[in-house]
This record gives sequence, C-alpha cells and structure tokens, in this order.
Amino acid sequence: MFVLCAAESDVQAGEHAVNAAMRTSGKPCYAYFNLQAIDRAYRQCRKGKQNTIGACLYQTQLLDHLVTTRDSLQALCWQPKPPISFVVTKPKAREVYAAQFEDRVVHHLLVNELTGLLDAQFIFDAASNRKNKGTHFAVNRLQYFMQQLDGRGWFLQLDIANFFNSVSRPILLNLLNKHLTKQIKKNNLTTEKSRHLYWLCLQIIGQKVEVECAIKLGGENEFANVPAHKRLSNAPLDTGLPIGNLTSQFFANIYMNELDQFIKHHLKCRHYVRYVDDFILCHQSKAQLQKWQMEIEKFLEQKLALSLKEEKILAPLTQGANFLGYIIKPYYRLVRKRVLGNLHEKLKQSQRRLKPSLHQWDFQPELVQNLQAVVNSYWGHFKHADSYQLKQTLFKRYAWLNLLFSCPQQLCPAWYPPNVRSFASQWYYFKQRFPTFVLLMQCGNQIVIERRHEKAMSCTFNIYKHPRLTNLIQIPISQLTQACHALAQGNLAYLFCDEQGHLKNGLKKRCLRVLFNPNVNANDLPTGPLNE
Repeated sequence: MFVLCAAESDVQAGEHAVNAAMRTSGKPCYAYFNLQAIDRAYRQCRKGKQNTIGACLYQTQLLDHLVTTRDSLQALCWQPKPPISFVVTKPKAREVYAAQFEDRVVHHLLVNELTGLLDAQFIFDAASNRKNKGTHFAVNRLQYFMQQLDGRGWFLQLDIANFFNSVSRPILLNLLNKHLTKQIKKNNLTTEKSRHLYWLCLQIIGQKVEVECAIKLGGENEFANVPAHKRLSNAPLDTGLPIGNLTSQFFANIYMNELDQFIKHHLKCRHYVRYVDDFILCHQSKAQLQKWQMEIEKFLEQKLALSLKEEKILAPLTQGANFLGYIIKPYYRLVRKRVLGNLHEKLKQSQRRLKPSLHQWDFQPELVQNLQAVVNSYWGHFKHADSYQLKQTLFKRYAWLNLLFSCPQQLCPAWYPPNVRSFASQWYYFKQRFPTFVLLMQCGNQIVIERRHEKAMSCTFNIYKHPRLTNLIQIPISQLTQACHALAQGNLAYLFCDEQGHLKNGLKKRCLRVLFNPNVNANDLPTGPLNE
C-alpha cells in the first residue's frame, strides 16, 4: 500500500521520498502523463483565453510544448515556473499569483485526474469548483433549505478568516495521501499512479510563489494596498495557497471537505451549503445553531488549524442571507447592494466615454461592444433574482441606455435593425425608434435626409430616388459636418447612422454611430421596447 505522510515541519522531506521511490521503481508513467491527456488539458485551459498572449505563444509551437510537458512529467523533472503577481482591488485588495500558461495546462491535467478520483468523496452541497455546481447552485440550495423550513427557522453564516493564507500544507498533503490511499484500497487507483499524482501535488504545493514570482509591469505600488495579514509572504512557514490557481481551488475543496463531513455526519446538520470558505447552516432552533458554532470553531482549530472570522451572522430566515451576490429569502431573492454599486460605477464610466462633449454622443463600435458585454454580464447575474423592477429603474436613471437597447429585460441591441432586408427597412427602423430626431443615413458616398430639412441645412443636394421612400434628398458625405452645423444652428436634434459592413446579397448594415444632440432632453429619448 502507498502510505506517505508529509512531516509537518518539512514539506520537502515528502518530496525527496517520492522522487527516490519513483526513480527506483523502474516503472514508467506513460499511461498517466500522455500526449492525449495533456492535449485535453490544454484545450480546457485555453477556453475563453484564445486571444491572450500566453495562449497565442503556446499555440505557435503547440506540439513542442505538449511534448516538452510530457517528457518533463515522465522524467519527474517538471518544475513550475515563476508566476505573475498582481493585485486586484474589487471587492477587496488581494494579491493574485497567476501561473504561466504552460503551468496552467499541467494544473488542468492534475485536477482532471484528481476530480475523477475524489469528487465523489465530497458532499452534494459543496458548490465551489465542481462540474454542474457553482454560485447559482449554492444560492438555489440555500433558498430550497429555507423553503423546507417554511421560512420559520434561523440561519448561521460563517466564514474562514484569511482562508487561503491559512491553509496548512502538511495537513493538506496528509489529506491528499489519505484520499489516494483510500482509492488504492478500492482498486480505483494503482500504487504507481498514486505516487505520480502525489509527486505532482508536491511540486505545486511546495512552490514558494511569494519568493519566485514576477510582479506585473506597472503594478509594484499596488501591493501597498494589500493588508499585511493578506500577504502570502507574511504567512507562517509551510502555510498558504496562492490565489489565482485552479489547483488552489481544488485543494481548498479537499481541505474543507473535512469540515463538510464533520457538519453533515457528526453534527447531523441537514441544511448546510458551502462555497469555498463561506458556508451557511439552517435550523429551526437558534440554540442548536449556537451550539454548532462552538463545535465548529473547536474542530477548525484542532483539525485544520483554521479560525472563523469575528463577524458571525445568526439571524431569522425572514431577514434574508447576504450570500454570493444575493439577498436570499425563503420565497424571493434580491441583488446585493455592492453588486449594484459596481454596476452604477461602470455605467457612469461608459457614459463619460460615450459622451465626449455636452452636445455629442459618440457610439464607437468598440465602446458599445464593451458596454454590451458589461451590461450582459450583470443581466446574467440579475436573472437569478427578482429583478424586473430593478432593470426598469436602471433604464429610467440612465435614460441614454434606451438609445442602445430597445428592451430593458432582454437587452435587444437598438443601434442596428434586428431584421435587415433593405435600405428602406433600416430607414423606417431608425425613424420609428427616434421620431423626434432628424435622421441622416449614409448610403455610399452620400448622406440621405428628409427633404423638409433642406432649408435648414443650406447645402447642395440632389433628389434621392427610391420606389418606397419619397421626399428624400441626398448630399455628399463631404458636407456632413456642414449639414450638422446648420441643423444645430436651427436648434434641431439629429443623429447619424453610418455603414458598418456588408451583409448577404451585397446589402450594407447601417448602425447608429454618432448622435449629435444639442438640445435633447430625457423626454426625447425612447423609454420602452420598439413596436415593430
């Protein structure tokens, strides 16, 4: 049987023992660290990151990198490279250690192997970093527990103090050893493969990232904003996991699984859910929760060398739990105030970029796409809460959003027609959506405008001939600035739609690009969905 415990005073002792055992065993690990498994890990790693510098550089010599990784793993000489360290400020100032792309591939490889072996050991209600689980799963489970109690009980919300910086590496390695040994006894794992997996865990856990890291360019001064107790370099010896690695998240599940098993099987708590180090217990009795809290504190201190934060919440279910971005009550949920505050800040930043001057909106495609991505992400968060009225209120407060989205609930883009069939359909779309504006629409090297505005423009023009559109004129695009100035002098609000590219059959899509608006007020902006 494979039994190897890490000495609490020296993690390196375990590493030397594994290396010696592997080199003398004479059994290769080709079945474990092969090209197919590494390629699968690479494809998982690059999801959503195809355009990052690390992913692009890795892909330029993909086969070389895959072979190099395989050979180093099989020869037991793989070493993680220095990570990139930087600071994130939202929601709190924290230092992040981002592994280099080739190391992240190995992290995915290891987590894939460990997940297949150990995920079944975790309780159902451990929600973090697991397939088909996550924040929304945890939120739904908590609300389900509240409903099971019919909203008449209490909840106890607890959090681990400085969790990732407090994880004991020797304890973590002993837990890994225990789980791998258990899989050997079940015949789910060979002794040789368990030694390979344990060796790779040692390489990752034993890395001194706080010493080897390279600080991100331009971010040196930001580390002063991180509290001293949050710095990994200030953690005790053989303590702490770097934030930012996939392996750290999985190791956290292994570590906190001990608490999960204690609460479910020793305390017999039926209504319990955990996400990383934030967890909630529900019960009909307030006194029972208070008793469980003391037992949990004792268990964490004695078995896992952890402690709870001073802030502990024991409240009735009807008050609602502030958990994972939502205020969760038995029969409805609201969006957390901090989430709304972040959205307000981003909308104000977008407004400053889209409106460079008092009398002009400039809907540049890259800015509009960025805004659309931001709003879509928040709407994805909102859809898991009772947020109909919230969305309506946001569109009233930021009336300019109605220029870009035709429906607050579904965020239908309003800066180009949804069903483009012809120039006429595009003209009618913008005229219906913005009836109080003078419409200028590009058509090749000409600008089309209604004939009734010819006197206000004082430009040379020709009649625009179209079988469905009458009373239109066209002016050269070179006179656009002159025409806009003339309309502004006449105190007329107007907008300009330019061509954004070709669609099928040579048709060009037109998009609301720049809105010149010297005298518009909130009543002139569209406030609801377009009736098409």
